[in-house]
Amino acid sequence: MAFFGFFSTASAQSGLCLVIRDAANGRPLEGVSVFVPSTGERLPSDYEGKACLNKVFRTAQVILEADGYRVLTTQITWSKSNIQLLMTPLMEYLSAVDVSAYRALSTTPVAQTRIEKAELTKLNDGRDIPVVLENVPGVVSFSDAGAGIGYTGLRIRGSDPTRINVTVNGVTINDAESQGVFWVNMPDLISSAQSAQIQRGVGTSVNGPGAFGASINIETDQPRREAYAEGILGAGSFNTRRLTAKFGTGVLKDRWVLDGRISRIQSNGYIDRATSNLQAWMFNLHWLGEKTSVRLVSFGGQEITYQAWYGIDSASIGLYGRKFNFAGVKYNDQWEPVDFYRDEVDNYRQQHYQLHVRHAFNDTWSAHFTANYTRGAGFYEQFRQNDRLSRYNLPPMLMGADTVHRTDLVRRLWLDNDLYVASATLRYENAGWNVVGGLSYYDYLGDHFGEIIWARYSGVLNPYQRFYFNDARKRDYTAFVRTDYQLNDKWFLYGDLQYRLVTYTGQGIDRNQNVINVNDRLPFFNPKAGLYYKMAKGLDVYGSVAVAHREPARRDYLENTELPKPEQLIDYELGARWQSGTFYMEANAFYMDYYNQLVVTGELTDVGFALRRNVGRSYRTGVELATTYKKGNWEAFANASLSQHKNIDWKEAFNDTTIIALGNTPIALSAGEIVQAGLTYHLVKGISASLIHRFVGRQYLDNTGNRALSLNPYQVTDARITAQIPAKWCKELSINLFVNNLFSSLYASNGYVYEGVAFIFPQATRNWLLNITIGF
Repeated sequence: MAFFGFFSTASAQSGLCLVIRDAANGRPLEGVSVFVPSTGERLPSDYEGKACLNKVFRTAQVILEADGYRVLTTQITWSKSNIQLLMTPLMEYLSAVDVSAYRALSTTPVAQTRIEKAELTKLNDGRDIPVVLENVPGVVSFSDAGAGIGYTGLRIRGSDPTRINVTVNGVTINDAESQGVFWVNMPDLISSAQSAQIQRGVGTSVNGPGAFGASINIETDQPRREAYAEGILGAGSFNTRRLTAKFGTGVLKDRWVLDGRISRIQSNGYIDRATSNLQAWMFNLHWLGEKTSVRLVSFGGQEITYQAWYGIDSASIGLYGRKFNFAGVKYNDQWEPVDFYRDEVDNYRQQHYQLHVRHAFNDTWSAHFTANYTRGAGFYEQFRQNDRLSRYNLPPMLMGADTVHRTDLVRRLWLDNDLYVASATLRYENAGWNVVGGLSYYDYLGDHFGEIIWARYSGVLNPYQRFYFNDARKRDYTAFVRTDYQLNDKWFLYGDLQYRLVTYTGQGIDRNQNVINVNDRLPFFNPKAGLYYKMAKGLDVYGSVAVAHREPARRDYLENTELPKPEQLIDYELGARWQSGTFYMEANAFYMDYYNQLVVTGELTDVGFALRRNVGRSYRTGVELATTYKKGNWEAFANASLSQHKNIDWKEAFNDTTIIALGNTPIALSAGEIVQAGLTYHLVKGISASLIHRFVGRQYLDNTGNRALSLNPYQVTDARITAQIPAKWCKELSINLFVNNLFSSLYASNGYVYEGVAFIFPQATRNWLLNITIGF
């Protein structure tokens, strides 16, 4: 919103002088058109931002116009003293439309954490966003390679990545079929993030798929008024190297801004051969008008990652060590590892193109239109030893007098997909009302196919012979309206209605030669309501109830013998926030009541996806506490999530004919206790040191509650030193040193069960990352 102020100066003028300044930085504005309709006087401001009116009036309306700024219309009274007026840059005025369309307000009754640019910059060590966010209440992060680079993920309140809705500038980037987010396809995204809001629970409605446990809303960098260039050079353990280069033109011709980033991150990983070779980019072109802004955003990445999703069991740790990687291993006749395949890699390229058009009709009404196209293509290359020819729909081969039914081979599993999104939101803000309504259309097309690129016995093979093909199409029609209403100084009301219609079709043959024929149509209605109450000075309380539904993922249709059912969640939230000076505390209690939740069984598919099945009733409940405190040179934070995650009357198949009722059992991979604390000391100006400690309780790998099939509780301590160094030759020179797992704790934060044996993903022992940032 535009704003202005009146300030007197010490000197008197013969006429009335207006002093016009930039509201963002206080800089005088030259060339502003000053118009007084009642007297007809019009004149520009000078280099001091001053415009002196000569035609006398008692009270009059004044209109100020300048390129790159919002038009300012105000009433002024004739005075012998100067009057100062502040004009708001259009980029600041219009950017607010973007965020409010899909984020919760501070008075929205949901559990939320917001991380601004300054804090994200401190956390930016080259690792993926799931690791960056691990200090948020209720978060557990994990990494296949063990070092936070490559394939990474996170769980919030025990909800796995398929339940966490992630948006970038309001566009959902969860994969349409798996429902997860592959951060490896967007490396170094944090370097282009302006802010992030994490909502725990169902949260607020957005265009497209809704959250089913949590949401992460990322806003990319806003344009800067001045030109800039900066680079980040990084190095660390496991031969980690990083290069990030950013630039911006500043505002050109009062209208145009171009920003860009290119990144390269490479790491050998903690696990054997778990290498990552990641490239990424992001470019933003902004046009800023008086009431309209247009923004073109392009970002994406190319990743080549050696796979490490097999994990390791305790027996193999005893034989080969905790860093051993089964991926690509070749065995001798005694089934002992003797060599490995060099190209057991995931090779994928993903590109996102977004068009955002924002228009402010007036102070009350604004609209936002978004078009998105995402293109993805790549393959997983895999060595298969002594595999059956029938698996590839191939007949036996004659090799002399012998008939060959098996062979060593190398296959590529391809995914080639396109995603189209069109959405529009309309916002009304006036007299205590903040109403946002939206419509969206989401269309995904994906081709899945496999090729054999080499075989030891290849008599019946053609070059790059295709052994399966299936296609899929998923469409999502969404409409929502969300209202935050300020009833008075104390009460805030929240209401939210969302309707989704999801259709999913798929036909063809899968990689195991099974026929695919899926045709599902699922309508969902998701109402939400809540209250926010300012009980006393600095003390606020809130409560809400929200309903969410979720469609099955592709693997749920393919890997289950029965048609999977859609899930339903009713989320009850009750919380309080207290602010007193530099002390802040919040508490939140939740009860998430699930019907037909698709819980992970603890097993994986043959390409590393977690298998799931419907359970009738289940719940997640607990309390979340968080506090921050600042005094002098000290800053401290602490948070805790204490919770239970239960299946109600879980039944487990003992064999083909016997089913055992195990009663209420813990839901797989859901930690009941997550406690974190951190302390920062500012040694001298620009230099600070931090120590962060984290405890994560036991996580069961399946749903039986068997402690032998669980991840042990663990504790990890990290240290960080940040230094801002004054330098005459550049605007910014900073050094960040991260020492992770300071005491070399042996732990795992993720795992699965295979044939009754627990497999874990060991995380790195003590390791370090050093980043140097130079800005001009």
